Amino acid sequence: MRKSSDYFVHLSAGARQDLLRVLTFPSLVRADVIRQFHERGEDGMVDVLSDLEADELIRLQTIEALRRELDWDWISCPPVSDYKAVIRHC
Repeated sequence: MRKSSDYFVHLSAGARQDLLRVLTFPSLVRADVIRQFHERGEDGMVDVLSDLEADELIRLQTIEALRRELDWDWISCPPVSDYKAVIRHC
């Protein structure tokens, strides 16, 4: 069984921030992000996001682990309104 940190250990700090933002989007938006990665042929991201989507507990643990690691402040970090911009950076 994978640990939550297994999903982001090889990502840069910027990619980790993007992943954190994606994981905090509403489920319909996360599904669209997965679809867009699939259309771009980025199977690695599709696999990671699909795994996290399939297990809510692991997704929440990953969010918490990323927040701790990045010292992410929910108040000072506004949500991304254009999630497609996040996808372009992953």
